[in-house]
Amino acid sequence: IRAVYLADRWNKNDVHIIESDLEKSADSIGGGNGDLLYAQVAWNIYPFMGNLRKDMFRGNYFSWPRVKRGFNNIRQRYPASLSAVSQETYFAGLADDRDTARMCFNEIQGQIDLRVWHSEDNFISCANWAYGIQNP
Repeated sequence: IRAVYLADRWNKNDVHIIESDLEKSADSIGGGNGDLLYAQVAWNIYPFMGNLRKDMFRGNYFSWPRVKRGFNNIRQRYPASLSAVSQETYFAGLADDRDTARMCFNEIQGQIDLRVWHSEDNFISCANWAYGIQNP
């Protein structure tokens, strides 16, 4: 909730305020639970980032390695969650982490969570990128 409060009030030049606050909170929890919190907040704040979404893991907004560790913890707790693996896949694409995206796509086996992908075209485009297939 605090991240949403900050998101509603951020100046686009100070987007890092949310990440800094989140990093402090996650560090105070520590370990896997801190990483899990970090990933959950990144996941939930993403819709509020507007035009900055595509740069979520650039410009010191969010740490992809920490989000990735957090998703590992989320997926250990909820191994049947298509939503969690789909969001990790989507974020891997934003972070240019082809290996993680490909691993997640292998796990998804063609299942699409449209709450994450918003369209089949987005899913296919990211899958093609992950596997090095040129889009027609």
